[in-house]
Amino acid sequence: MEILSRHNGKVSTLAQPVGFGWAIGNTAHGEWEETKKDSTSTSNSGTTHRRWRTHSTSPFFWLWLGSRRSIFRSDYTNYRTYNTSGRSYYGQNSNNTYGYGTRSSYQKKTRSSFFTRQSKNASRWNNLEKELVEVLQDTNQGLQHDLDQVELENNNFELY
Repeated sequence: MEILSRHNGKVSTLAQPVGFGWAIGNTAHGEWEETKKDSTSTSNSGTTHRRWRTHSTSPFFWLWLGSRRSIFRSDYTNYRTYNTSGRSYYGQNSNNTYGYGTRSSYQKKTRSSFFTRQSKNASRWNNLEKELVEVLQDTNQGLQHDLDQVELENNNFELY
């Protein structure tokens, strides 16, 4: 994902899949081709889809884009809608999950160990947060007690 980019002299702070802002849809880098089946679909409905095909045969181009996954025209159209309205784009699958970025189903499958560690660490952090809140509450009660004692002593103090 690009979270900050500069292409054609224009800076963008919108999160977007790598290459969507400059390579995908740009005829200098490739073209849309007809395909019979969406590679992410489990059924072959016979409908055609338009998939982006790059002119570059360099593996570095695809490494730079961060993916060898197919990019379909419908996804790019959704990206453009989000981009023109000033919103970050993470893609959207049919089950309302992210299509790109850390939370995408693709990343969850290919980097499952990261999400396992993340979930373990999240529960550790939640426990630490609860303990910290308890300690702060105890400390606050102790400080309040000390302040009450000082106030009592000040009220009992007489000037001669």
